[in-house]
Amino acid sequence: MLVPPTKPTVALTKSRATISWQFPVGATTPSAFVIERKSGNAWVTVGEVAADKRTFATTVRALGGSAGKSVTVRVVATLGDQRAESPSTTARVPRR
Repeated sequence: MLVPPTKPTVALTKSRATISWQFPVGATTPSAFVIERKSGNAWVTVGEVAADKRTFATTVRALGGSAGKSVTVRVVATLGDQRAESPSTTARVPRR
């Protein structure tokens, strides 16, 4: 059974975002990690990284954010048809 990644941490500047997470040692290795952002009531894919990666860098705009606004993200481990979703994290984009 696929287990979820840990709750991600989000480091934001006015224009850049870095999302990082951990994955349990010894757990079934996923094929990839998918990074998703909350958009209304839906989750939208922002990007995907290989299973050996634990960070994802992107723009604040790609996360649907702007100065002073909050963004909510999660990381999903995938393996075939299986998905294991991390808890979500919300962070506020700095105004400056």
